[in-house]
Amino acid sequence: MADTECRPLEVTVISARDLEDVRDHLPMHPYVVVSLCGDQRYKKKQRTPVHEDGGTSPRWDHALADPFTVDVAAASAGHLNLKLKIKTRRTVKNNKDVGWVDVPVGELLEEGDDGEPRATSYAVSLPSGGTRGFLEFSYKFGEAFTVRGAAPDQRSENQRQPRPDRFRDCFRGAIVGGSIWGAMSNADGDG
Repeated sequence: MADTECRPLEVTVISARDLEDVRDHLPMHPYVVVSLCGDQRYKKKQRTPVHEDGGTSPRWDHALADPFTVDVAAASAGHLNLKLKIKTRRTVKNNKDVGWVDVPVGELLEEGDDGEPRATSYAVSLPSGGTRGFLEFSYKFGEAFTVRGAAPDQRSENQRQPRPDRFRDCFRGAIVGGSIWGAMSNADGDG
């Protein structure tokens, strides 16, 4: 068993602007679901409160309650993404996807490895394709710590399944402006 170097990642969802209006004649009540994709050990999702009548430019200024635990080697190798999925609450039907942002955690480590909070903004990908609007959030990495005896995948070799689609839940495919974007699974149960 190998030791794993980890860092806590604190995230504050600040605001969005110029989002696509998906409610047709009704006000949008947006919120954001945040998760860490690519590490099967960490499946927890966190969310902001709903911004009542937030419309296409909501502001949350919401610090997530629990830091994400980032495996530094996996992030540096490009295996972890921070997924921020914007949804709008509806009273009659299921909540509706507005868009999402997928951010490679390795990029965040490279840019903000000094322990200071950093604000950043990313274009929002749409379910219909393309992008519209921006999502702003801040992040901060805490001090590194070692998890002793924890291997990234603790199953024996004969139990491991090949996983060519390990990022399926985070994104499929396209490169836009140097960042990785794509369609996400709607079957992730965050409604």
